[in-house]
Amino acid sequence: MFKKIAFLVLLCSANSPLFAQEYLDKIAKRACECSEAILKNNNEKTRTMEVGFCILNAADAEDKKKFKKEFNLDFNEIDKNGEKIGKLIGMKMAPICPTTIMTLANTQDDKDKSSSTIQVIVGEVIKIEKDFFVSFVVRESNGNSSKLLWTSPIETSIDMANQYLSLQGKSLQFSFENQNIFDPKIGEYRAFKIIKKINSK
Repeated sequence: MFKKIAFLVLLCSANSPLFAQEYLDKIAKRACECSEAILKNNNEKTRTMEVGFCILNAADAEDKKKFKKEFNLDFNEIDKNGEKIGKLIGMKMAPICPTTIMTLANTQDDKDKSSSTIQVIVGEVIKIEKDFFVSFVVRESNGNSSKLLWTSPIETSIDMANQYLSLQGKSLQFSFENQNIFDPKIGEYRAFKIIKKINSK
């Protein structure tokens, strides 16, 4: 949920009058102390999620009441308000622990770069699902199955708009890249295989 907090923090000014409240400074200090320990001891895979918990847990019951009164943000509705709460606290963290914020930003940048690498799967389309996006379940020769999403124009000779349903049962080569997309079912970002190109096997 909080994978992009570091970028929001770095793009915004920490000197706005909106952030003059003393209690926000105290929350930010506690969040920094917790985050510094997380970045030192946890592996990169879990860092961002744990830092998100640090930010949320830095506010005590009285702080949460003030947040709701001043910003109309309820800590009990994290799915709805989590990113805004993280941004407010994160902006106050920037001048207190800038190294921690930069480390988090660099970690996210590295993940984004690695996730954009094009990969290839060759296999039979065993299922086509129509939800918000069309997805193809592809079974490789080793028996492994993967779900790939069609979210944007694909480089292919196939008339996708009119013929994608006819691809079931065919063996094809899919080029894709992993992208982090927010999944409301689990309340956080996760990697999805996004199709970039389809070739006949």
